[in-house]
Amino acid sequence: MTDKEFHEKWALLDEEEREGLTRLIDQMKRANALGLIISMDEGSCAFFVADRASNAVVAPPPMNLPAVTAWLDTYEKKSTTK
Repeated sequence: MTDKEFHEKWALLDEEEREGLTRLIDQMKRANALGLIISMDEGSCAFFVADRASNAVVAPPPMNLPAVTAWLDTYEKKSTTK
C-alpha cells in the first residue's frame, strides 16, 4: 500500500475507528519490542499473539484488543521480574 492509498483509507475512517486503529498499532509496537507479533485469525476476526522468531502462538484467539493489552501487561511484568 502506498502512502497515498493509506491516507485515502485513513480519511474514510471515523474518529472511533481511527482511535481503535491507533490503539492496535500501539499494542503491536509493544509486542514487537518483546519479540512478539499480534495477528488476526481470519476465520473469527479475533486477535492472537505469536512469537516473532518461531511464529508459534503464545496467546491463542479469540482475543479482543483489551484482552491483548491485558495479556501484554502481564507478560511485561513477568519478563521484568525474572
